[in-house]
Amino acid sequence: MGQISDGRILLNDAETSVVDLTGASGGTADTDVFIEGTQSFGQITSTSLLGLLHDAGTAQDWSDNVFYLWINCGIVPLLDTQTLGGFTIRFCGNTVTDWFEVYVGGSDFWPKAVQGGWVQFVVDIELARDIATGVIGGSPIRGGTNGTPPATTAIRYVGFSAITAAVMPKHVENTWIDAVYRLPKGSPGIIVSGDNAGSPYEWIDILNAADFTDPAKAWGTAKSLDGVIFLNTPIQFGNNGSPTFGAHDFEDSNIVCAWEEQEFVGDDFYGLSAVGDVAGTQRLVAGVNGSAGQGWTILASPIAPRWSFDATDPDIDNVGLYGCSWTHTSVVDIDNAFVDMYDSLMIDGQRIYHSRTASPRSGADFQRNAIITAVPIYAEGSPDVITSPANRAYLWTADPNKVIDCTFNYFIGDHAVRIDATGALGFSGNVFSGAWLSGASPDGEQTLNAGLLVEQGGLILNISGGGNTPTVFNRGSPAAVLNNNISVTLTNVQPGTEVRVYPAQDFNSPNDLTEIGGIESTGSPAEFTFSAAAGQIVDIVVLNTNYVLPPANRIRNFIVPTSDSSFPISQIIDRNYSNP
Repeated sequence: MGQISDGRILLNDAETSVVDLTGASGGTADTDVFIEGTQSFGQITSTSLLGLLHDAGTAQDWSDNVFYLWINCGIVPLLDTQTLGGFTIRFCGNTVTDWFEVYVGGSDFWPKAVQGGWVQFVVDIELARDIATGVIGGSPIRGGTNGTPPATTAIRYVGFSAITAAVMPKHVENTWIDAVYRLPKGSPGIIVSGDNAGSPYEWIDILNAADFTDPAKAWGTAKSLDGVIFLNTPIQFGNNGSPTFGAHDFEDSNIVCAWEEQEFVGDDFYGLSAVGDVAGTQRLVAGVNGSAGQGWTILASPIAPRWSFDATDPDIDNVGLYGCSWTHTSVVDIDNAFVDMYDSLMIDGQRIYHSRTASPRSGADFQRNAIITAVPIYAEGSPDVITSPANRAYLWTADPNKVIDCTFNYFIGDHAVRIDATGALGFSGNVFSGAWLSGASPDGEQTLNAGLLVEQGGLILNISGGGNTPTVFNRGSPAAVLNNNISVTLTNVQPGTEVRVYPAQDFNSPNDLTEIGGIESTGSPAEFTFSAAAGQIVDIVVLNTNYVLPPANRIRNFIVPTSDSSFPISQIIDRNYSNP
C-alpha cells in the first residue's frame, strides 16, 4: 500500500471567485484556459495596473510560508520590464491598499512555461517582505510597498499585479490565474509513503502523481522537461506512521533532477528528506551500489537557492546513496548508522554531517566520495561564529574510521574535515589536494586552510591506505598526532580470536605498552587489520582457547613493511586444551 501526496495547502482553486486590486469581485471565469480543475480567472492587462487576488476573508497568520501561484500571461513581450514591476506577486493586509510585492517577471525575464503558457511562481513571504521593505537591499530594486506594509502574521490577500509598457492594440483577456497554494516552511511539498503495490516507487511515479498535463492533479511541483525532472518543493520519502502505510520502498537510478531557479525562495527551502516508521520498514536507494555514475544527479545553479538532504530520523532502516552527483548543497545530514554514501561527487557544498559526538546514531559509511570546491559554513552554536574562520569545516565527523578513500580537492577557503573525537582512530585512503594539503592561504595563515580541524585534545589519527597527510589546526590540547601508517592484515585467523598489537618489547628494559591495535574476538571469515608506521617493530599477540600460534601465541619483532600488505597465520589446534 502506498501513496504520493501533495503536502501543500490549497487556498484557491479558481473554481469560485477572486477579487481585483480594489478588493471588488474581479476577473472573468475562463473554462478554455486553465491548468488545474475546470477553469481559471482571466483579466485584461494593459497600461493601467491591474491584477487578481485570492481573498481569505479575514487576515491570516501566513508567516514562514511559501506560496505557489499558477499564472498564464499571453502578452509577456508587451509587459513592462521586471525592474519596473511589469509582473508582481502581491501580498495585502486586511485592506488592499496596504501591501508589499516583489517583481517576479516582465518583458525582459519570464520563467519557462510548462504547458500552454502556464508557469508556477514560488515566493517565500518572509523573503518577499524583506525585499519589498528594503530589509534586504540590492540593485536593481526587486519589490515595493504601499500604505502600511502588513506583517506576515496579518495577510488577507495574495495574487498578482501586471502592467504593459505600451497601449494594447486590442482589449481582451490576456492574463490568467489558477490555483494558489501555500506551504509552511519545514514541511514537505511532496510526500512519498509506502510502496508501489509491492514494488519500489520510482521518480516516474512522482511525475505521474503531479502530472501538470492532467487538470485533476496539476501540482506543478515536479515536472519533466527535456529529460530533466524539475522540482520546486521539498520532498519527503517515507512517513512517520500517521497514517500507517507499512513498508516504504523507493529505488531509482540514472536520474537527473534540477531545482528551479525561483528568485524569491531562500536557501534551505528546497530539500530531500528520509523518515522512518517505528512500526514498519523504510528503504531509500539512489543509484546502484558499486557503480559510480549510476545515482541521482541533482543540480542547482550557483545563483539559485541551496538545497539540503536529511536522513537523521532514528526509525530509518536503510538509505543508500550510490554514485550520486550533487551540486550547490547546503547541509547534507547523514548522521545515522543506517545511511551509506559511496562513489559520489559533491560540488560547491557547504556542510556534510557524517557523525557528531552528541548523536547516538553516528557511524554512516562514507567511502570513495569526491569533494570539490566546497564552501564551508560557520559552526552552529559557536560564540565566535563570525570572528573565527578556523571554526569552519565541510565534513564533520566523530568517526573518521568510516571516512575511507575520499578525495578533498579545494584551493581557497577553510577546513576540509572537522574531527570531534579523541584516542587512536583510523583514517584510510583519504587524499587532500590544494590548500587543504599544504595549509597555504592568501594571507599566509597556515591554520586558516588546514585540511583538518581537530576539536578535542589527545587525538591520534592513524592514516593508512595510501592517504596523504593534511595540515592540522588544533582547537584542543594536547595537539593531534598524525601517523601516516601502513595497513597490515592478518588473514586465515580462526573465528573468536583475540588479537593485540604492541610496540616490540625489550624485556630487559620494558618500554611503551600502549596498544597499537586490537580486537576482542574476530568474526567469520576472520581477519584482522592494524596500522602502524612503516619500519616500526611490533609484537603481535594472538590468543584463542582452542588454538595456539607457535611460538607462544606471539609474532615477535614484526617489522611493518613500506606498503599495505597482508599475510596468513597458521594457528593449530591446542591439544592440551581440547584433551584435558
